[in-house]
Amino acid sequence: MTHPSITFTATFALCLCFGLGSATLYAATDQTDAESAAGAVDIFAVPDFQKAVAGYNENRFDQARRHLERLLQRFPKNPEILNNLAVIAVKQNDYERAIRLLRAVIATDNTVNTSYYNLSSIYAYLASESYRQALSLESEAPKSLNLKFIDDRREKPPRLQSAVEAILANQQIDKPLVKEPESAFADGRQQPEVVQFINSWAEAWANQDLDAYLRSYARDYKPRRGSYTEWKAQRTRRLRAPSHIDVDVSNIRLKNVSPARVIVTFRQRYRSNLLQSTITKQLELVREQNQWRIADEKVLK
Repeated sequence: MTHPSITFTATFALCLCFGLGSATLYAATDQTDAESAAGAVDIFAVPDFQKAVAGYNENRFDQARRHLERLLQRFPKNPEILNNLAVIAVKQNDYERAIRLLRAVIATDNTVNTSYYNLSSIYAYLASESYRQALSLESEAPKSLNLKFIDDRREKPPRLQSAVEAILANQQIDKPLVKEPESAFADGRQQPEVVQFINSWAEAWANQDLDAYLRSYARDYKPRRGSYTEWKAQRTRRLRAPSHIDVDVSNIRLKNVSPARVIVTFRQRYRSNLLQSTITKQLELVREQNQWRIADEKVLK
């Protein structure tokens, strides 16, 4: 009988090599962006790029993402933009998008090592976490990802670590007995859906889209203070009063209660012309008509 750790490690290594090889072939055969190829623009000197760097350094990831996505419309194959959007996607727990972005840029000359490093780090992190959960290991969760956000053309990327090397560094494989997950959520299949809901809720708030914001709450939502009518009136005023709003959500953590209920904890950074605050918030989500909705909301600190 093949040991699970051997099967998993070998399979993962093969997938990683195939994935990176495919990305290299794809990127190497598709480098026709006229502005980037001609070197006509120094992306580091473009105001939107500088604002994105500043926003990222201040943990204002939504703001940084918006600046980069605006630049991406002008330079759709720029490696620095794609790499940095991938780093932000990971900060917001959107690993699938990060992988797609990095695979598209991996063969470009000036960021190939950085993109390889970031992509292999993501694969290793996800594999290590999945392995730990599948075998019910008592070891600590894998260390948080430390990806390279490109903000200076002179910086050199860290040493490229192999995927298998990263897995072995994060885990001690000492309990090879596989245990069935307790629910559909426990195996991580619902995680992207929950994270997407949190990001959509924050985006509706930042866009001052009152209808979309209110639809994020359960039909029987009961505020902690006052009636629902009073809460709705208060939220309406607070969404409409500022001239602009930025809401950044980071460090999202999920706790399964049941297949139809989950507790989400995260750091929330709010900025407007009227107020600035950074807090830890907790939302209790429930399933309504196959959609996640907020049943309870509270500030932890």
